[in-house]
Amino acid sequence: MKRIRLLGFLLTFLFICTNPTLTFAADNTTWDTVYGHFILDGTYLTMTDPAFFKEAPDTIRFGLYDLDADGFPELIAYDGCENMAGATNYVFTCKNGQLSYVGDVGFRGSVLRYYPTSNYHGLFCTDGNNGLIISICYNMQDGQIIQETVMEEDYNVSGPDGDPQITQITENDDLYTALLTQTPVTLDMFTVSEIRDIGWYDLLTRYPFVRSVFSDSVSTPEPADASASPYSASPFYGIWCSASKSYEDMQREAASLTQQGLPAQIFVTTDWSNLNPEFWYVLTAGTYASEGEAQTALAQIQAIRPDAYVKYSGEYIGG
Repeated sequence: MKRIRLLGFLLTFLFICTNPTLTFAADNTTWDTVYGHFILDGTYLTMTDPAFFKEAPDTIRFGLYDLDADGFPELIAYDGCENMAGATNYVFTCKNGQLSYVGDVGFRGSVLRYYPTSNYHGLFCTDGNNGLIISICYNMQDGQIIQETVMEEDYNVSGPDGDPQITQITENDDLYTALLTQTPVTLDMFTVSEIRDIGWYDLLTRYPFVRSVFSDSVSTPEPADASASPYSASPFYGIWCSASKSYEDMQREAASLTQQGLPAQIFVTTDWSNLNPEFWYVLTAGTYASEGEAQTALAQIQAIRPDAYVKYSGEYIGG
């Protein structure tokens, strides 16, 4: 399937200037674009280390969780292995605009959960064998996955009330108490097909921890508005600036446009009925719902790209 290509944009200059205490996090502000390409372009299927289960790609699922509590989520990817003993949840993060594999969480296809009402940040899972269930907490510190066993439940031994015997393993009493008293929420994970149906940026709004975990007085950049989602198949008006047969060339063009304060999105012409029937990567300075909106923005963009022009994409015909 020919795919819609995008170099998404986040204009961070004003944000950094008005929030100098968060400049250390600026390298992460492209996480939504990086994760989106990795999933929707099928890049994950080309990996060898770690390797996804390619024989059943429909079982591969993706979710988001901020494992290191820095305000920018990690990408959690279930490898899709149908053999539960070999199933794994991979963790990726975004640093300096690049996807980076961090490690694994959970085991044997375990369901991942979190405790939104507790003070403990991390993903939790349980695993059992021969009536013994252990609960484990995962978080990330300094780019490393930290694993801690919280408690054991032994269903072979009953307490006075008939419940299984519970043994505290962690030395953190508050963490142990949180698991006993708080209600967990299962981390939502979606297949690529489901993500396409939902829309990438619409999907991001389903994760409350995509927003900043800093104090209320400070905010982090939010993903692009869902109405401008690069992965939707809705027709649009583009302000077209350049074209190339090389995706790398188009990336450089898009980066230059972004540095000049303009939105930059890359598409493939053969995915759209009104664009060139020959395969080209094309760059538009934003997508617009109407020709009038595009014409209004055109004058500003032509001051930087004099040859830019407005054209309707037509219907999506990719695939």
